[in-house]
Amino acid sequence: MKCAWHDRLVLVAGIWLFVAPFALGVPSLTHPAVVAAYVCGAVLVSSAAQAPAIPDLIEEWIGFVAAAVLAASPWLLGYSEELALTWNAVAVGVLVALCALVGLARGALRSRSANAPAQTGS
Repeated sequence: MKCAWHDRLVLVAGIWLFVAPFALGVPSLTHPAVVAAYVCGAVLVSSAAQAPAIPDLIEEWIGFVAAAVLAASPWLLGYSEELALTWNAVAVGVLVALCALVGLARGALRSRSANAPAQTGS
């Protein structure tokens, strides 16, 4: 099913990543947390907005990879001592990763049921 609830949640999370640096009081647009949020947010918004047009498997893997990068970004980019920014990146990353896993599981279940032989009542 295209544009499922988890796609909408990923879209909202992506939009939040554009607002979060201002809401959390980051003073500079060149701060590593802002760069990570904007890059991952752009990827998430694009993939969620294009969900009806791209294969589910690709969309979910794009979201999962972006979520993993976002969640790891405080340590990869060296801002883990800034707790609000770290918690935001990890929380949004985990939320989006879970949404991607839900989408992958739903796709696997659909494939399995589509490939299952039809049962006849004899």
